[in-house]
Amino acid sequence: MKICFLASGKGGNFKFLNLAKKLGIISNVDLFLIADRDCDSLEYAKKNKIFNKKIYSAPTNQDNNLKFLISNELNLTKQFGVKNYE
Repeated sequence: MKICFLASGKGGNFKFLNLAKKLGIISNVDLFLIADRDCDSLEYAKKNKIFNKKIYSAPTNQDNNLKFLISNELNLTKQFGVKNYE
């Protein structure tokens, strides 16, 4: 399963899932992080070699952002309320 976090802050839930993966509590999960600005969670993803992308969320870029998500077949998990969008 691919889980993509949309982040703009510290990424507590993202870090928690990554730790659970490292400890073997969860498996068969690929984590991704997409951020709309420079933030702690983006730096954490880079440091831990987790796929990450900084996007620009201006209205003119929405089509490109959506195409990126679809092309990577990502299950979306919002940072503030674990909700899966398929």
